[in-house]
Amino acid sequence: VVLTPSDTGGWGVASTWYSVDGSAGVGTTFTVAGTGVHAVEYGSVDTAGNREATHTATIRIDMIVPVTVANPYPGSGAFTLSPTDSGGSGVQATWYSLDGGGWTAGTSFSAAAGAHSVRFFSRDNAGNQEADQGPVSFTVASPPPPPGPPPTDPPVVTPTLPKASLLTRPYARAYTVYRYR
Repeated sequence: VVLTPSDTGGWGVASTWYSVDGSAGVGTTFTVAGTGVHAVEYGSVDTAGNREATHTATIRIDMIVPVTVANPYPGSGAFTLSPTDSGGSGVQATWYSLDGGGWTAGTSFSAAAGAHSVRFFSRDNAGNQEADQGPVSFTVASPPPPPGPPPTDPPVVTPTLPKASLLTRPYARAYTVYRYR
């Protein structure tokens, strides 16, 4: 970080001070390092001893690439891409390419029945870009055919008759005999 002090009162700048995350220093050039949010305070004093009001700034450093996960909706062919950025700057955009087509910005898409592949990546607001994820192959099943129309003819029932030789025998009777004592 470079601070450029000036004094419009004509006395000139005597010194410039700063503090990064509570660690003080003197000078107009300093480094803020490390992923995260950093609190910076700074100000100057002129040669007449006039001290300006303290200025504050927040510096966000994001050196972490975002991570994107593909989430299929089972049985539908619909997908969502869920990007996250743990570096703190936030996700700027996500792009995907379905079946080798052009890159499209977005976090959801649908695919028709059949075999497919998708590639995707995200970029955060600090310019960190995730490596191309893919190709990820998947298959969307065809929906089952609709049920056919109900039958128009009633079912045919064919009875099974005893053999012809059984029909020609004389009729036999069955008797039950009870014996009393």
